[in-house]
Amino acid sequence: MSLLDTFTTSLANKIGLNTNRLPNASEGFNVSKFRSQVLGNAGFLRKNLFLVRIYFPDAFSTRIERSFGIRTRELMMYTENFTAPGIALATSDDIHRYGTGPTAKYAYGAVFTDISASFLADGRGEILKLFQTWMKYIVNYDSSKNSPNGLNGAEPYEVGYKDDYACRIEVIVYNEAAEKIITYTINEAFPVFLGDISLSWADNDSIMRIPVSFSYRDWQTDTMSAASITGSASQNLTLLQKIIKVGTIAQTIGTLKKPQNIGDAINLVNNANIISGGLSGII
Repeated sequence: MSLLDTFTTSLANKIGLNTNRLPNASEGFNVSKFRSQVLGNAGFLRKNLFLVRIYFPDAFSTRIERSFGIRTRELMMYTENFTAPGIALATSDDIHRYGTGPTAKYAYGAVFTDISASFLADGRGEILKLFQTWMKYIVNYDSSKNSPNGLNGAEPYEVGYKDDYACRIEVIVYNEAAEKIITYTINEAFPVFLGDISLSWADNDSIMRIPVSFSYRDWQTDTMSAASITGSASQNLTLLQKIIKVGTIAQTIGTLKKPQNIGDAINLVNNANIISGGLSGII
C-alpha cells in the first residue's frame, strides 16, 4: 500500500467513512415514524376550527343590543377569518459589548402589531352599522352633531375615552374533536381601520365582506391538553358544525345564478336542497 493510500485510509477511518457509523434510513426522515408521531399527537390543528368572541364594554354593548339587536354570540357566527396575534421583540443592535469591536443585538421590549379580521355582512347591514358605530364611539367622524346614531352628544371629531370603547376579544382554537386547544385573550382591543368595500354590478355572485383591523394592548394564551378535557365537547362540536354549515350555505348561495338552460335549472334545485337541508340543522 502506497503512502497516499495509507493516508487516505487513515483519514477515512477518522471521519467514519470506513465504519458503520454512517446514518441509516431509520435515523433520518422516516415517513412511517413521522406518521405514527402525528397520529399519536392527535394530528394537526386546522385553521378553520375557531370561534371569536368580542366582549364589548357594558355601555356600548347595551347600545348595540338596543340599536341593532346583535349579541356577541351572534356576531361570532359572522366572523369569516381572524388573524391570531403575534409578537415582535424590539431590539437594539448598536451596543458594543466590550465598548468596541462588533455590535451585539439585545431585546428591550415587546411590540404588538395590529391584527386583521373579515366579517360577513348580514342582509340588513347591521354588522356594518355596528362597526361604523364603534368607530364613531372612538372618534366621532360624523360632522353632524345631531347625527341619527346620537353618540352621547359628542361634538364632531371629539375623541372618546378608551375605557368606553376598548374591549376584550377571545379567539378559541379547537381540534377536530371539538376540544379547546388554545385560547387567545386580547386585551383592550378596538378597531383602528374599517376597510373600503368594493361594490360592483359584475359581482352578482359575491357576498359583501367587511375588513377590520384591531389594535390592542397585549395578549395572552391558555393552552389545554386534549387528553385532559372533559365536559362540553359535544356542545362545542354542535356549534362548530353549525358554523361550518353556515359557511357552506354561504358559499352555495354565492354560486347561485339565474338558470340559462335545463342543466342550470337542475343545479339550482340541487343547491336549494343543500341550503334547506343545512338550515334544518341550524334553525
